Order: sequence, then C-alpha cells, then structure tokens
Amino acid sequence: MRDGTKGWSCIIPGKPIPQPRPRIVRRGPHARAVSNHGPVVEWKAVASEVISEEWSAAGHCAPVKGPCVAVLSFIFPRPRSRPSLLTGKLRPSVEVWRSGCRLVKPTAHPDLDNLIKPVLDVCQDVGVLENDGQVVWVAAGKWYAGVGESPHTLLTLRMWTASGWEVE
Repeated sequence: MRDGTKGWSCIIPGKPIPQPRPRIVRRGPHARAVSNHGPVVEWKAVASEVISEEWSAAGHCAPVKGPCVAVLSFIFPRPRSRPSLLTGKLRPSVEVWRSGCRLVKPTAHPDLDNLIKPVLDVCQDVGVLENDGQVVWVAAGKWYAGVGESPHTLLTLRMWTASGWEVE
C-alpha cells in the first residue's frame, strides 16, 4: 500500500462468522478452557483463499509495514420480515424496509468485536499484515443486506499517516 496506492479492499463472500470465546468448564477442583471453533474454521479457510488471491492480484507481495486502519462492513442475510431493532421498540419504517436498502443490524448477537478478530487473524496468517497489532484504528458495522445482496464481509485497509489515514 506504500507503492502509490492509498488503500486496498476485498470482499469475502458468505455470512460473517464470529470468533467464539473459550468457555471455562469446571470438574471438581479442576477447570479447563473449552471452545467450539468449527464454523469459524471453515469461514477462515474461505477468507484466507479470497484475501490471499486479492492481495496478490493487487500486486502486493509483502505484508503491510507500519500502522494501518481497518474498515469493516459485515453484511448479514436480510430477514424475511421487518426486524425490530435495539430493544424491539424501534423498527425501520415500512417505506425504508420496502425500499430494499441496507439496514443497521440490531444490537444482538454476534458481538462486533468477535466479528473483527477472525478477519484480522486471517490477514496476519496469509501475510497481508505482519501482525494484527499494526491495526491502530478500526471502523466497523453490522448491516442487514439490501434486496438482492448476498451476505459478505467488506474489508478495507489503509495506511496510517501523521495526519491520520490515507484517503483516496
């Protein structure tokens, strides 16, 4: 991204999957961490392939060096009926729902931080980032897909500069 380009974007197809948190199980005086990583392992495999291909296709052969910004949009399948948002009292108007535009996903599961983690992990695993700790600022949101739009994750990386992030 330092070769004259201002940023890099990639679309990862499929419903976004959160990184599960380990659960502590106690048996008598002993405790151990147990986790179910099945769905996220499959998602990471797809994401690794897509990100690696897109990174190479953009002409990049080395990881990003230095601080960067990640902008993430997690697009979930559109519900069949008009959803209730937040506490169930706020719903999109009928006109907005029928227009077919994207809508903010309610404040329910999955947590946004659990969606961000697997994306940054994959970026590090495939060599887009040297370390996911390089990401100094994240902008992320959860959305219901617009009409005719498939679920996906949109990832954009930009370099951090002295004046903030680079803009196209």
